[in-house]
Amino acid sequence: MLNPEFWQALLAAELAPAKARKAIDDFRAFATSEHPRAWLLRQPYLAPAERKRIEDIAEDALARGAKTGIRAVETNEFSEPLAATEMPFALFARGDFAVSHRPCIAVVGTRGASSYGKAVASKFAESFAKAGVTVVSGGALGIDAAAHKAA
Repeated sequence: MLNPEFWQALLAAELAPAKARKAIDDFRAFATSEHPRAWLLRQPYLAPAERKRIEDIAEDALARGAKTGIRAVETNEFSEPLAATEMPFALFARGDFAVSHRPCIAVVGTRGASSYGKAVASKFAESFAKAGVTVVSGGALGIDAAAHKAA
């Protein structure tokens, strides 16, 4: 499992997906005890702007990020339907990811939702959660936040 500091440094670099996948594969393959940020900064395929973004991460931000409870989900944790989809290079979760193996529904929408839109998203999410359906959403404001709160 890759540690949160690696993910935070990788995401801060804002790498293109192919380059991010290479960094992930390389970091896993070398299983180094080196600090993830130092390791990433040594990679020859990083552009100067990517290096700068990694260098600009404060050490205390890395430490705080590691304590949030948000983690990268490993592919062996994916349900069959999730594993069959074309995935981005990383999927993050907080809480018990095993619920993704139960019936799920996605509730997603605009960040700039109206009061009515948030109320409807909340009612749907609450009803599905009460019925034992896992509500999945992004981490955005608006509809996504209303769904998470209600579920």
